[in-house]
Amino acid sequence: MIVLGSFLPWANVRSSFGSAGMTGPMSGMDVGADGFVVCVVGIAMAVAGIAMRLRSGRQTLAQGGALFGAVITAQVVTKDVVALRNGYDVDIRIIVDSLSIGLYIVAAGAVIAGAGALLYGLQRR
Repeated sequence: MIVLGSFLPWANVRSSFGSAGMTGPMSGMDVGADGFVVCVVGIAMAVAGIAMRLRSGRQTLAQGGALFGAVITAQVVTKDVVALRNGYDVDIRIIVDSLSIGLYIVAAGAVIAGAGALLYGLQRR
């Protein structure tokens, strides 16, 4: 869900400069490094989840990696929600009309992955 959400629109934006600015949906990859970071963290969390499921290697390390990834993803999403609500400062001022589904999917994926890692740890004890 996190990887998918990083490619989906995070906000609908418009610029007073028309075609010179960003107008329309802005995906996580358009936001800058945040979309890329979230995508990479999502892939790493998927690998950690597969390792936990297959019971290969150190289970605690995989569980910790999944939790760490969920926290990092939540921080990036929170930072971007605040920044998108206040308007991104680039060369021109961009007006955010609304937040879009991509941010919600990334946030839901982080919550599900974090909860899954926690529940897996509780189940093992």
